[in-house]
Amino acid sequence: AASEGQDSAVRESFETFLSESTISWVAVQTIEHESCIFCHEAFEPLDRLITLQCMHFFHYDCAVVWFRKSETVTCPVCNV
Repeated sequence: AASEGQDSAVRESFETFLSESTISWVAVQTIEHESCIFCHEAFEPLDRLITLQCMHFFHYDCAVVWFRKSETVTCPVCNV
């Protein structure tokens, strides 16, 4: 039961974290990094990305999978 409560808290934090972030479609020229740290694929024009509060970009789908599996809801680049 404690594990279920902990999982629920992580999920709630994740949902809050994403809802407070900006989800957008952007052109490659506006991105600081050339590839997603999760899948290592280069960003392409108009890829669906998530911008975290710290301004790090990731493929949206990659970030969702990673944050759902992760025990933390901090940025994997800067830990913010």
